[in-house]
Amino acid sequence: MIELRRILCPVDFSEATPHAVRPAISLATEYGAELHLVHILDFPHPHLDALGPSYDVMPYYKEMEDEASRRLDDLVDEEARKFADTRVSVRRGAPFLEILNMASEEKTDLIVMPTRGRTGVDRFLFGSVAEKIVRMADCPVLTIAPRDGAPRAFIPKRILHPTDFSDYSDCALPYAVSFADKYHAELIMMHVVTIWDYDPANPEWRFPPLPEEHKEAAEDAAQKALDIHGGPGVPDALKVDRRLVRGFDASVEIVQTSEDSDVDLIVMATHGRTGLKHALLGSTAEKVTRFADCPVLTIKHPDHESGSS
Repeated sequence: MIELRRILCPVDFSEATPHAVRPAISLATEYGAELHLVHILDFPHPHLDALGPSYDVMPYYKEMEDEASRRLDDLVDEEARKFADTRVSVRRGAPFLEILNMASEEKTDLIVMPTRGRTGVDRFLFGSVAEKIVRMADCPVLTIAPRDGAPRAFIPKRILHPTDFSDYSDCALPYAVSFADKYHAELIMMHVVTIWDYDPANPEWRFPPLPEEHKEAAEDAAQKALDIHGGPGVPDALKVDRRLVRGFDASVEIVQTSEDSDVDLIVMATHGRTGLKHALLGSTAEKVTRFADCPVLTIKHPDHESGSS
């Protein structure tokens, strides 16, 4: 069973904030974890002239910090404080760097954070802080997109675990199984077979045709691997639905399956690539995090690339 002792929840006081704080509180309550709410102030540099700063910014910065602390306190009501051990802090610096540093310093077990606003445009502008945290944090990251209506507690009843059967992918399985077991949720194990010889979005652009027998052999092999995926690590009492899906882009199929099956949580691995390899290959997990409407938990293999590379 996965243990969560320290949960870090960075907030920016946008409309998405309550949609991340509410699940973070319920997770902290369920696991008996400490919840740390933090706001990062990305202060502008004061204008400099030949004699130094042209004005004293420290009183202004102090006022901003005090206001941020007050707003953080207001995010957790008295009833929640009875069940969740919470603390708040305000730090200065580049948001994604401060979040990564805090997670490392405090040996955080999970980062919970919002992804974006509700509009379609926000999905394409997602890239800054949340995407960097998903890519570079050493601990698991739960990203939550706001939905219509009031913020919801974290009580998943249907969990989707996409896998490609690699060692990297397998590191997410214990989390998927543990959450499904703890919340008595249905677990959907999914593998996408990307063997199409054309892109549905660009029907005029085709690859050399793949013989049908090769497609069938690839699907048969994937189905056999999926049938035994998890092995003895999956409790007998757990309800598991194993699905083999054909598609051109794994991220598209994962998001579509999550919507069609009314999934409450996607649990998947991310390679955490950085630099040139990331620019060339991208990340299925990051695409899913960007476009999925349900929460997405991403986990890295212990041997993933360092965020500094």
